[in-house]
Amino acid sequence: MSRKSNQQGYAMLSVTMIGLVAMLGAASLFNHDVVNESRAVEEDLARLRTHWAGMGHVAYALSRGREGDLCGGSNCNNDNKRRDSYIGYLTELRDSGVSYRRWRYDEISSDYYLNIDGAADVQNEGSNHSGKLILNIAFVDLDTSPMIAIAGIWPQIRDLDVYFCTGLVSTTDECIDASVTGSSDVGGLAKIQTIRTK
Repeated sequence: MSRKSNQQGYAMLSVTMIGLVAMLGAASLFNHDVVNESRAVEEDLARLRTHWAGMGHVAYALSRGREGDLCGGSNCNNDNKRRDSYIGYLTELRDSGVSYRRWRYDEISSDYYLNIDGAADVQNEGSNHSGKLILNIAFVDLDTSPMIAIAGIWPQIRDLDVYFCTGLVSTTDECIDASVTGSSDVGGLAKIQTIRTK
């Protein structure tokens, strides 16, 4: 074998090895980016599920209040009675034996769940006839979830405070809608004023 053909073989082998290393490096980077993007999408979906599960609690409580009989048939003439009614509606959502509702996503995994609790409070502590209340939606123990997507969003999830007016309960309510002033409706009509995160 001549020295020239030996050198051509080494050159060919070197180029092949460099090409192989470059291809493996590119494949590794591509795979890493796909995994990161997949995790980001899962965390975005978990964030959306968390938000809408919490808003589901709000929608349930407000619809129960709008249904009428806000204070269980008694005169609903102050904010404390209204608050107690909304606390009762949110309590209806709790799972038996615990102080929260576990929303399960078994189609994803039996370990994929969100624990949500709700409470109510009066906005204006000084006034007992404002008609203004707050629904507090808390996301409970998400940091203990074995699911990476849930555990990954836990530090970013904030509890919700939903400020709303019950209105139309008495003529002294600050929340009475001007278009229905003078109405004899004393139901629990409610409208959201604002939603804040804690």
